[in-house]
Amino acid sequence: MKATEDIYERILDASPYPAYLCSGEELVITFANKATLKAWGKSDQIIGMRFQHALPELEGQPFTQLLQQVYQTGETYVAHNQQADLILDGKPKTFYFDFTYQAFRNSIGAVDGVLCFATDVTELELSRREAIKSQQDFLASENRFRTMAETTDVLISTGDETGNATYFNKAWFDLTGKSLEELLDFGWIDLIHPDDKVNWVNNYLAAYEQKRGLSGEFRILSQSGVYRWLLAKVPSRFDEEGNFIGYIASCIDITDRKNWEFKLERATEDIQMINEELNASNEELISTNEELAAANDELIQMQEVTRVQALEKQAALDRLRAQEENIKNMVKQAPVGMCILQGEPLFAIEANDSFLELIGKDRETLLSRPYWEVNAEAAGMYEPITTSVLQTGMSYHADEHEVSLIRKGKPEVVMVDFVYEPMMDEHQQPYAIMLVAIDITDKVNARKKLQRAEESLRLAMEAAGLGSFSINPETKEFRVSQSMKTFFGLESSDSIDFNTAINQIREDYRPEVIRRMELSFTENTKLDMEYPIIGYNDGQIRWVRAVGKMQSTDGSRAFTGILNDITERRKDEERKNDFIGMVSHELKTPLTSMRGYVQMLLHKMKKAEDDFAISSLEKTNTQIGKMTTMINGFLNVSRLESGKIQIDHRVFDLAQLVKETEDESINTISSHKIIYAPVERTMVNADRDKIGQVINNLISNAVKYSVAGTTIYVACVTIEGRALLSVRDEGMGIKPQDAAKIFERYYRVEGSQMFSISGFGIGLYLCAEIIQRHDGEIWVDSDFGVGSTFSFSLPIVLE
Repeated sequence: MKATEDIYERILDASPYPAYLCSGEELVITFANKATLKAWGKSDQIIGMRFQHALPELEGQPFTQLLQQVYQTGETYVAHNQQADLILDGKPKTFYFDFTYQAFRNSIGAVDGVLCFATDVTELELSRREAIKSQQDFLASENRFRTMAETTDVLISTGDETGNATYFNKAWFDLTGKSLEELLDFGWIDLIHPDDKVNWVNNYLAAYEQKRGLSGEFRILSQSGVYRWLLAKVPSRFDEEGNFIGYIASCIDITDRKNWEFKLERATEDIQMINEELNASNEELISTNEELAAANDELIQMQEVTRVQALEKQAALDRLRAQEENIKNMVKQAPVGMCILQGEPLFAIEANDSFLELIGKDRETLLSRPYWEVNAEAAGMYEPITTSVLQTGMSYHADEHEVSLIRKGKPEVVMVDFVYEPMMDEHQQPYAIMLVAIDITDKVNARKKLQRAEESLRLAMEAAGLGSFSINPETKEFRVSQSMKTFFGLESSDSIDFNTAINQIREDYRPEVIRRMELSFTENTKLDMEYPIIGYNDGQIRWVRAVGKMQSTDGSRAFTGILNDITERRKDEERKNDFIGMVSHELKTPLTSMRGYVQMLLHKMKKAEDDFAISSLEKTNTQIGKMTTMINGFLNVSRLESGKIQIDHRVFDLAQLVKETEDESINTISSHKIIYAPVERTMVNADRDKIGQVINNLISNAVKYSVAGTTIYVACVTIEGRALLSVRDEGMGIKPQDAAKIFERYYRVEGSQMFSISGFGIGLYLCAEIIQRHDGEIWVDSDFGVGSTFSFSLPIVLE
C-alpha cells in the first residue's frame, strides 16, 4: 500500500498541472507538487503549514472557505476562470485557474482532507477578455460611425464583400427621396444619369474584381427631379487578417462647383472672343500706323533719291559678288553634282565632289583646262547647248539622258538628269552657266526591273485566271486588267467604270460588298469576300473571290486587289452541301427509330430491374443524342450555305434571354461554377432562338475546353449603341495562329490536349454566320494557357 502511494505521489509531483493536499480540519498542506509551488511562488518549506498561513495573500479571497466547505460536506467543488491574487517575487500578480476541490477519504470512507487539482488558464482568460473588449470596441465604433453618418451632410454608404450595398445614411434618403430598401441591391444605380451610368458601373465592377478602391464624379437623380453632381470616394475595407470585407463610400454634392466650372468655361470663351476682337482692333491700328510710316518713308526717300541711286549701284555690285560667292559655297556643299562654267572657251571655275565623281575626273584636271577639252567625249552633243544657253539666256533641262563618259580611264554609259541654268549679271545678261547633274542610273535600272517584274506578275496572274484592279477611294477611278473584263462578261475593247462593276454584282450581295469596301476605304481593313456577278453581255453568273486592301505610294492612296473566278468551286460546294443535307436527313429517320426502340427497352429493363441493361441502354441513348446533335449541326451548315436557313427578326429583351440561359445552366451544368453579371434591359431586333443557340454554344465550349471546378463568367453590357455579350473561361486558351481561324468551317485546333475532346469544328462557324447575318460582330480574345473570352455584339433597338 505504501509503495502504491509513493507511485501516486511521484506521478502527481511530475505533473505539469498544480496538485496539492490539505489534511485535517486545520487544512495543513501535507503535499504540493512542483507545479503548485511554482504557481504560488513558494518553496517546499510551506509543507506542514496551514493553508491560510502559507498563503496569507489569499485572505479575503474564497479559497480557504471553499476548502473548509468541501472538508465539512465531502462534496466536490469545481471552478472555472477563478481569479487568484498571489505574491510572486515580492510583487502582487493576478492569475486565473480552473480547479477542482474534492474530499480525500481514508480507508473507512471518512474525510481526512481536501485534494486540489488546478490548471493555469490566465493567458486564455486574458485573451477571452481582450476579444470581448475588441468586440465591444468594434460595436462602439460601428455605433459611432452610424451616429456620425446619420448626422452628416456627406452621403455615406457601405458594401459587403460580394459588392452589394448594405447601408445608406440619411443624407442619401434626403437627396434621392428613396427608402433603404429601394437603394439596396444596386437600386441606387438606376438613379445615375444615363451618360454616366455605364462608365461608373464598369469602373465599380473592375475595382470590385481587383478588391481595390475607386473614385470619380457622376450625376444622380434627386427627389426634385434634378440631377446633382456627386464626387465619390470608395476605399476598400479589410479586416485585421487582411481579408476583403467590402467598401465604405462617401459622396459630396459638387453641383455648385461643377456649375461654377461650366460658367468659368463659358467666361473663358467670352474672354477669348473679346481678346480676338481686341487683337483685330490692334491689327487695324498697326495697319494704320504702318500706312503713316510708309507715307513718311516715301517723303524721306524722295528727299534722298539721288544718294540712294548712287548707293544702289554699288550695293548691286556687292550683292552680285556675294551671290557669286554664295553660289560657289552652295556648289561645294550641294548633295548633287554641281559645276559653274564661265569664259570663252568655257572653263569650270568651281565644281563639287559629287560632280567630279559623276564625270570621273580629278579637280586639278577639270579646273586647269577648257571644259570641253576635258570632256571631249560629250562635247559633240552638249557643247552647242551650252553655247545656246549663253546666247539666249534660256535654261536647258534634260531628263534621263544617256551620256557616254570616260570615268577613271574606262568608257561608261550613265543615265543623267541635268540642267544648264544661265547666271545673270547686274544687267540681266548671262555671263556663266550653272550645271546641275544627278546620276540616276540605279534609279532607271530599278524602274526597268520593276516594270519587268510587273509584266511577269501580269502574265502569271493571267495564267492563273486572276484579275487585278485598283480604285481611287476619293474619285472612284477604276482600273482593271484584261482578265477582269472577262469576269464581268465584257469584251477586251470594252471600258468599265466603278459604278458599272458594282451594278454587275448580284443584287442580294451588292449592299454588303459596298459596305465592306467602304469600310476598307475608311478604316484600312482587308477585304476578303465571295459574291456572284452577272455578265454584262452574256448574262452568265460567275462566283468570284475578291481580296484587296488600301495601299499608299508616294503620298497617294489606292485600293488594290485581285479577283479569282471560283464558280466551279462554289458548284462543288453546292453539290457537297446537297449531299451532306441529303445524308444527314436520311440518317435522322433511323436514328429516331433507334431512339424509340432504346427508350422502349429502357422502360422494360427498369421494370425488370436489370441494372446492367439499364446502364448500357442509357449510354446508348446518350450516344444517339450526340449523333443527333452532330447531324443537326451538319444540316444547319448545309442550310446556311445553301441560303435556306431563315432568320426570324423580332424585338426582344436580351437580358431576359440571358436569365433563361442562367436558369437552364443551373440545372444542366454542375462541373463548373458559372457567374452571370447583372444585365439591364437590352432590346434587340434578332432571331431569339438562334441568338440563344449562340449563347449556349459559347457556354458549352467554355465548359468543354476548361478544367472542371473552374469558373466561367457571362456578362452583357451596352456600349455605343450595341449590346456586347461575352463568355470568359479559365481554360487552356488559344494560340494566336489558331485564334485567327477559329471561326472557319470545320477548323479544329491541333494539339495533344485536344485528343480527348470531340467535335467537328462547326459550332463556332455556325455562331459566326448567325451573328454576321444579324449585322453583328463576333471575336475571341485569348491568352494561351490562361483562358479565352468569346464575345459578340448586336445593334440595340432604342425604346
